[in-house]
Amino acid sequence: MPLFPGLHQFPHERRFKQWTGDDSKALMKVYLAAVTEYLLESIMKCLSAFMDFCCLVRRSDFDEQTLKSVKDAVQRFHHYQEAFQVTGVCDDFSLPRQHAIVHYPTHIMEFSAPNGLCSSITESRHITAVKKPWRWSNRYNALSQMLLTNQHLDKLAALQSDLIQQGLLMPLYPAPPDPFENGTEDEGAIDGDSILGEVTLAKVPEHLYPKDLLSLGHYIGQMNLDELTQHFLCDQLSDGADNTQIHHEITSTVHVFHSAIATFYAPSDISSIRGMHRE
Repeated sequence: MPLFPGLHQFPHERRFKQWTGDDSKALMKVYLAAVTEYLLESIMKCLSAFMDFCCLVRRSDFDEQTLKSVKDAVQRFHHYQEAFQVTGVCDDFSLPRQHAIVHYPTHIMEFSAPNGLCSSITESRHITAVKKPWRWSNRYNALSQMLLTNQHLDKLAALQSDLIQQGLLMPLYPAPPDPFENGTEDEGAIDGDSILGEVTLAKVPEHLYPKDLLSLGHYIGQMNLDELTQHFLCDQLSDGADNTQIHHEITSTVHVFHSAIATFYAPSDISSIRGMHRE
């Protein structure tokens, strides 16, 4: 197999004891090309539709076109999955996780992007329920020790919640993770109060730009900047009304800022406990 970013290669055959989500996503990039010579065209179309669905629902933001693409991928998957039944691979498709994909578009509209969140307890709590108790055991008859450890952890968590509710303990919230891991605080989840949105400009505007829209448009090479600004303000202030009326000329002074911070409500698995995101 040729080299591919994110996909590990070994000179000899290797058995995997663990298979992470990153490994699965890397394999999805080359899986279709690797098996296309061995599978029927209808099965290939079914796998392609399913992988399209998996890639789309991992997005952090969704619009109408993205949701439409998700629904289309689900429809194509259900259409072509009959190939497995025709070829005798399976008798039916009564699989809970396959049925769940039908509800993704509706749940995304109601609860926002899942951002890779897994509802399976073996996935979402794998480290705390399996890895750490295994390390704390003496490796002999480890399962019984792990179960006992989890029971103790559950009781401690219940006690902590009860003490916090009674006001005897201060609530402890972990720092929000950096979804981009780029070492900068310019963007990412923030633990702030829930608001609809706000924009904070730089403290000092730039002084080299013209102060009116018409001259500024010529200066930056956007000749219809004044017209675009009029349309934008009309859309913002009309509250969904008809925008065909004549736009009034903007004569106020214009300032240019090279940087700004936009904070908006974006509920998701990575956007803090209050759903606030900053860019």
